[in-house]
Order: sequence, then structure tokens, then C-alpha cells
Amino acid sequence: MALAPTSNPAEAAEALPPTPYRWTMMFGVWLLYFAFGTTLACMAPLVPIIEADIGINHVAMGTILGAWPVVYIASSAPCGALLDRFGPRPMLLLGTLVVAASAATRGLSDGYYGLLLAGIVFGLGGPLISSGAPKVISVWFSGKTRGLAVGIYFTGNALGSVTALSLTNSVMMPLFDRNWRNVMFCYAAFVVFSGLVWLLINLHPRRAGWKRNSLPSPRRRTFRCSWNSSDIPSSGLSCSWVFSSSSSITASTTGCRQFSKRPE
Repeated sequence: MALAPTSNPAEAAEALPPTPYRWTMMFGVWLLYFAFGTTLACMAPLVPIIEADIGINHVAMGTILGAWPVVYIASSAPCGALLDRFGPRPMLLLGTLVVAASAATRGLSDGYYGLLLAGIVFGLGGPLISSGAPKVISVWFSGKTRGLAVGIYFTGNALGSVTALSLTNSVMMPLFDRNWRNVMFCYAAFVVFSGLVWLLINLHPRRAGWKRNSLPSPRRRTFRCSWNSSDIPSSGLSCSWVFSSSSSITASTTGCRQFSKRPE
């Protein structure tokens, strides 16, 4: 019996064929990462104002600002499993909505526990964005362009943080009459806007093929086994069988030939 593995085309094609629309997909990821960075950093310039408004000290504010990294670390593995299960498109949108809810919760908070809850919520949504972004790039880019795309989208987080740190006190606070809660609502609206842009990008017809390539599929191993008359003297049957990792066995009878029995 001859046993030889055959290649599986689904395993060979790990990324979509090169298309100009991949740069639009990368922009959508970059915008989500930019919104993530603005929400992450927008609270730091307002610490003295928030402390005076809700009556907390530096120690309490430290626990508020340190809550989201702890939750982020704890939820990274479960969020990664969700990305593998449902794919990047819906999970990135869900992560965007969670981050927007965190920013809105900050604006609605009137005390310590409200801001602490907002930090926890942010830690739950953050891994969906930071883990889903490279998954999108790996699907739409390959070779040298993949490294370039990673470098470009990775600037979104840093630029978002720089923008929030630079403009929150100098532009946003005067624009909203020194009301820090309205500033938080504005950042939340921007995150929702970025999520809508991501949704529209993914609804475009040029995004064809995403589901086939982004959702996980069970790994198949295919073997071709051939018998000839010398292997099976009693029947002299020559045919091919294809075995997969699933429980089913498929017999290919095309080209099977029946030989005469060997003389005993």
C-alpha cells in the first residue's frame, strides 16, 4: 500500500490576493486604533479637574487609572479566543462599542466607583481592538507589504494618545465651556464614529472573500492511498481513498478497475 500526503489548498492560501482595497481596510484599522489611543489618554490631562469636581484624592485617582491595565491583562486571552471564534470584523466593532461605552461612563460618573467602573469596561474592550488589528493585517497583507501595513496602523495608538494629551486642555475644554463630562461624551462620540466607518468599510462589495479567509476553519489532512492487484491478491481492486480529519471517509471510485483474480 502506497501512502502519500497531498497538499491542501486552504492551508496554502493564508492571505487574500493583493488588492488596492486592502489599504482601505488598513485605514479602518488605523482609525479604530487612533480612537482607542484618544480614549486611553484623554483622562490624564483632566486629573486635577476631575479630582476637585468629584472630591477624590490622588490615591483614589491612581486606582482608577490603574484599573484598566489589570482588566486588560486578565481579559486578553478570552478576547483572543473570541476573535478566533467569531472573526475580527464583528469583534473589532464590539470592542469599539465597549470602548465608547467606557468613555461615556466616565462622563456620567459622579463619584469614585463610577470612574472605576469606566476603567474596568475599557479594559474589557481594549484587547478586542489591539488583538484584532494585527489579525486583519495578516489576512489582507502578505510579504513585504505586511510589515509596512503593521508599521502604519501601529502609529494610530500613539497619534491618538498624542492628540488627546495635546488638545484636551487647550482645545476641547474651552470648546465645551470647561465641562470635562462633555469632553468625555465627545470622545465617546468619536469612537462610535470610527466604529461606523469600520462597519461601512466592511460592508463594501470589494471586501468579498473576508469570511472565507478570516474565520477559522478546521485543519484538514488529506492522504491518498492506492491499492493495486499485488497489494490485494484476493480481489485485485485498484482505487483511491481520501481520509480527512473528520469522522467521514470518502471513497473515490472514479477510475477503479477490476482485475481478474490471481490463480491460486
